Amino acid sequence: MLSSFFIYLLPILLHRATRTHAFPFRAGTCMSGENAIAIASQGSHGTLGSGAFEDAGIFVEIDQVQAIEGVKRELDISQPFSLTVRSVLFDFKGFLVRLSATDDDGNELDVSGSLVDVSANKEAAYAQLLPSDGELDGPASSCAANVAGMCHTNNDLKEIMEATFVGYPSAANLKLEITIVQNNQGGGSNEWYYSSFDFEVIDPTRVHADDNSTDYNNTGSNTTDYNGTDYNGTNTDHNSTDHNSTDGNTTYDNTT
Repeated sequence: MLSSFFIYLLPILLHRATRTHAFPFRAGTCMSGENAIAIASQGSHGTLGSGAFEDAGIFVEIDQVQAIEGVKRELDISQPFSLTVRSVLFDFKGFLVRLSATDDDGNELDVSGSLVDVSANKEAAYAQLLPSDGELDGPASSCAANVAGMCHTNNDLKEIMEATFVGYPSAANLKLEITIVQNNQGGGSNEWYYSSFDFEVIDPTRVHADDNSTDYNNTGSNTTDYNGTDYNGTNTDHNSTDHNSTDGNTTYDNTT
């Protein structure tokens, strides 16, 4: 009798385990979009989030400068950047950081190795990098091949999350998506927040090269047109016999 009950109960438990995606040790998805967590969990996290970060007192900083949603910021390709996510109104339990990139034509670029987990240097590591083995939901979640992802390792309360950006391609448009899960309210509804931030990767050496090109500082501006024989030299256009010769100044000049 008891064994029959467990045989009946087992499929239900397996279905719930597959469906919930509410893992205290890992984000159950690396999908893109503000409702990714709802879609991947099939509604167990609630169908809608609680809003954007600005609604919840969550701040995202790049090298200690606040990132603003909807305002694109430039990043220098030659140096790494620190990422800090800080919650000032409440502690949170889970998070997902997703980093993707495209070129100016919309083609995907590979940034799968561009996130570094710095929590490993802390007393208690609270973060882990997700593999980029192809998009997969569930307890063994994975990001798409060209995407970098990072998430929590436990559901302990946290007030800050840190990482580092490194090794991104030049002329890339980066998209940083972050989901913060505050709490599991029960009854198939969680409190979670989502915001995304856009960045443009620039190569300062290339920018300076463009500014110092021949159009401005080389032959384009400092050729003989300005400092050569045309103005300061002795060629016939300005200082030759055309102006001081017998043709125009015979009566007044001492030319021959």
